[in-house]
Formats: sequence, structure tokens, C-alpha cells
Amino acid sequence: MLKKQGKDMSCLDMTCLASTPQLGLAFSGGGALGAYQVGVWKALQELNLTQYIQIIAGTSIGAINGALIVQGDFEELEQMWREMAPHNIFQSFQSLSNSKEMTTTHYWQLVKELITKGRIDISPFKTLLRSTIDENRIRKAPIEFALNVWNVFKFKGEQYLISEIPDGQLVDYILASASFPFFWPHEIEGQHYLDGGIDLNLPIDIPFDKSSINHVIAVDVATFLKYRPKQLLKVLQHKKNLTLIRPSKTIGTPMTFSSSIATQQIELGYQDALSQLTPLLPKQT
Repeated sequence: MLKKQGKDMSCLDMTCLASTPQLGLAFSGGGALGAYQVGVWKALQELNLTQYIQIIAGTSIGAINGALIVQGDFEELEQMWREMAPHNIFQSFQSLSNSKEMTTTHYWQLVKELITKGRIDISPFKTLLRSTIDENRIRKAPIEFALNVWNVFKFKGEQYLISEIPDGQLVDYILASASFPFFWPHEIEGQHYLDGGIDLNLPIDIPFDKSSINHVIAVDVATFLKYRPKQLLKVLQHKKNLTLIRPSKTIGTPMTFSSSIATQQIELGYQDALSQLTPLLPKQT
């Protein structure tokens, strides 16, 4: 039996845990849909499950969300999403700082940039992350952090625990993990990296590789990738000790960076997580 504040807990997702639960959390990539993961974390807090999480592994936007949660700046992360606007992400929209929503004009401008330059410039978002992410705090945090990237030169995916990332390079690896193929590859010490989702968009194997973890909660916002063979195999391999949380409905797209859509995503993630996890938790007596 699990004991929490003098009360008994038995199992999560019908899987009996050890006397002290050791949970892992996996965040998928999915661009602007990542706001949903913020809502899921709020639900985990409300259900008193965050205290049991030992590691957060993320891909792309999931790596960004995971890093700021591990850092202990969840409120700042939520505020960042609720104030999200096109000019916070894309260089070509710097003159449209008064616009809070993605419009048809924004999309066509991105298409034009992609055609004429071959890549979309997200320099403002990189600057925002460099000023927000505190590597030292993440390294000292009680929750371990991990991510995956795609090595362009080696043509393969690579996974890294924070202990395997050289000092001073954490932000670069996070940016590398979030370098969607439409963006410029991110260079680290002569190696070029792209979005970790090219290899595995939902990195559930990273927390499961830790021997102490006995259950993983995976938040998959890019459900259109759920049928990729590698991801399917990982889910099937760990299904007995895995809880998958996916959006119950579609709101926006991976490129819809706007405050109103992000706010809706946060609320949806919160409600979905509560409705899915609450029935799986044993009643406390």
C-alpha cells in the first residue's frame, strides 16, 4: 500500500506500485499544441501526483515545457503560454507585435518565407528561451530532466539525460530538440540537430529505462503521429505500466501560436487529465 500523509493509496491505472511510487512523465512534441501539457501538469498538481514524479522526458515543445517545470517555474510557463503571440515565435512578425492571434495573413507569410528562404526563422523564441531557462536550477532540481534530438549528420535519434549534457549547453540541446524541420537546424560543436520527433515524438522509453520508475504518464499532443511504427511498439511494450493522455478534441494546429487558443488548450489538458486520472486513483479513507 502507498502511504501519503497518513492515508492509503493502492494502485494507479490498475497497476500496483511499490511502497513508494516512482513516476515518470513524458511530453510529446506538437508545437503550439504543447499548451495542453500545461493543463495536464495543473491536474497532476491538484491530484497530488507531482511529488512522485522522478523524471520528465520531453521532445521538442515537450522538452521546453518539461525544462521549465523541472526548473520550478510552472507559473511563468503558464503565463508564457497564455500571453503567446505570433511575434513571440517568428522573426517575420516582429512588426506585428499588436497581433495576438494567428491569421490567414500570418500563415501565408510563413509559407512565403519557407518558399523563398527554405526555412522559417524563430529567433525571437530562441531569445525568449535563453532568457527564461536556468540550467543551474534544472541541474539541481529534485526531478531529473531528459530529452531527445535528431542528429542530422549521423541520421539518427539521440537521447540525453541532463547528466549527459555538457555544462553550459542545456539550452542548446533544448533548442535542438525543438528545431522542427521547417526551422533552421541547431548547431552544437559542429553537429547539426533537428526536432527529436523525427525519431520518436513521445519519449516514453527514457523514463522507463530508469530502473526505479514503475509507471509513466505520457502526454501525447501530436496524435497524428501515434500510428508511427516505432511509437506504437514503444506503447505496446510498456502498456501495462503506461497511462496515455491525449486531447479529447482538436483545438488549433501545431502552428497556431495565439493566446486564446493556448488558454483553451490549457483548460482542455486540465479537464482531460482530471477525467482520465481521477477514476484510476484509489479512494482515500
